[in-house]
Amino acid sequence: MSWLELSAAQLAANVERIRELAGQREVCLVVKANAYGHGIAQVVPKLMEHGVSWLAVQTLEEVELVRRAGYVGRLILLGPFNSKDLPALAREQVRVSLRSTQQTRALVAWCKAERQALPIHLEVDLGMHRYGLSLEELAQCAQELASAGMHAEGLFGHYPAVDESSSTRAAELWGAAIAVLPACEVYHLSKTEVLHMPALPREAMVRVGLGLYGDPGLGTLPFATWKAALQQVHEVTPGELIGYDRRYMAKQRMRIGVVPVGYAEGIPFSFTNCGRIRHADGSLLPIRGSVCMNACMVELQPHHDVGDVVQLAPVVENQGLPGVSRYELLTRMHPDLPRYFC
Repeated sequence: MSWLELSAAQLAANVERIRELAGQREVCLVVKANAYGHGIAQVVPKLMEHGVSWLAVQTLEEVELVRRAGYVGRLILLGPFNSKDLPALAREQVRVSLRSTQQTRALVAWCKAERQALPIHLEVDLGMHRYGLSLEELAQCAQELASAGMHAEGLFGHYPAVDESSSTRAAELWGAAIAVLPACEVYHLSKTEVLHMPALPREAMVRVGLGLYGDPGLGTLPFATWKAALQQVHEVTPGELIGYDRRYMAKQRMRIGVVPVGYAEGIPFSFTNCGRIRHADGSLLPIRGSVCMNACMVELQPHHDVGDVVQLAPVVENQGLPGVSRYELLTRMHPDLPRYFC
């Protein structure tokens, strides 16, 4: 048994803090990956209460979830799409992102054949080399649209890093991209970590992802708490093994508690023998043995017992293993996990 408690008050505080930092710029909040694991169905209605007018998602499925949650405002599809997705995207009035001349030609052909139009946002590569057009490709796509009597509503990019060199190069590329597309209706950047930096030329909107869900560097805090109840307690003697594949041997008498959450629910297998979970009394409980599919075992203190509540996020910790990001831990939370605001 595990569940996710969401704080409406902290979410509201995060939204206000982001708006404060954005200043005169509009804010587009990113709710991809099931609202970073928090639940689109739960988070989007709360954001609507705070007058949010731009949201962004990654997939058509997320588009449908956002609309089902009642949001009818401006919505950007950041991720790729297929031609077969276009009727649904048009029906849901989604702004689509284009990242290649081939994709641009396919969209133009569909719009002509169906006599429909979709708002288009072109993404320029600001140095990450993930998604995004080079300056040459950007000019080609703009020409493809113009030749069909179409235009890009928006131009956008994504900061690759927050160091001075990367930021300077990104600013140079951004300026060059504006020269290619000087007449868009909206220019927007994703810059959660550098939201406090001055706006770049034409930057009328910022897209914020992790900052909404808790980024101390911005002054926002997590509004989700992942909890579970201990299901069983074992008295273990020295030399006994815990979990699969003999990965942990008890060095002394200890009490082992079973937490009903494993890698299927979102705890990385890499936390085997190095993760820690916080008990309701504040103590940190080390994971002992392998993280299993639907459970993990933790070393308890003498007064801990069945039914005690433990907190897996945001304080589940990984001791000594590199490469586990906050993004990964948040988005790993299983979509079937019960979620509710309190």
